Amino acid sequence: MKIFFYLVAIIFIISCKKENTNTITAPGLLEGFLNNNPEIIVRKTTYAYGTYNEFCSTYRGYIFKPLSDIKISAIGAKVAGYGNFRIEISHGLAWEKDTLLIDSVTIDNTSIFQFKNINHELILNANEEYLIMYFNVNHDFVYDAGLGNNQPDLTNIIRFPLTIKDVQILSPYYIYTNFYKGNYYDISGGLYNNGVFRGLVDFKYELVK
Repeated sequence: MKIFFYLVAIIFIISCKKENTNTITAPGLLEGFLNNNPEIIVRKTTYAYGTYNEFCSTYRGYIFKPLSDIKISAIGAKVAGYGNFRIEISHGLAWEKDTLLIDSVTIDNTSIFQFKNINHELILNANEEYLIMYFNVNHDFVYDAGLGNNQPDLTNIIRFPLTIKDVQILSPYYIYTNFYKGNYYDISGGLYNNGVFRGLVDFKYELVK
C-alpha cells in the first residue's frame, strides 16, 4: 500500500513540474510575434545617452485590446541590461489610468525574453483598452524592434494596429520621467506610431472560458 501511495505522489510531482515548465517556456505575445517574423530587426537602441538628458528615464510599452476575455499568467521583457525592471499593467492611460498590476521581472540574460509568473488572478475584459509598460532608468538598456532611425528598409516596419492571435496592439506608448529629490516624476507621455517598438515588454495569457 505504501508503494502505491509513493507512486501516486511521484506521478503528481512530475505532472506539476511539467505543467509549470510549459507555462514558463511558452512564448509571450510579443516574443512569439517576433519569433514568427524574423524579418523584423531587433537591436539595441542607437540613440546616444545625451539625446534625452534628464528625460532619459522612461516607461515604455504599448496600448492593447484583448479580443476575448483573457487571464494574464506571466509578465516579462527583453532588456539590453541586467537587473530588476518594474512592470505595470493598467486600465486606461497615463495620469487617468487605473493600475491593475505593479510587479518586476529580473533580467539576467539580455539575449532573450524573460518572464515571471503572476501569483494572483488578473482578468482583462474583451474590447477594453489596457496599457502595459516597463520602467527603464538607463536609455542605453533599450531594444528596438522594427524601423529605427537609421534603418531605411520599409519592409521591416511594424504596422499598427497589430493583431496577434487574441490581442490587438493599438499603439506603442511612452512616458518621460524626471528624477527629483529621490523620486521619479512623470512629465510627459503619449502615443507614437512610427513602425517600431522602442522597448520590449511582454506578457503571457490564457483565454477565459
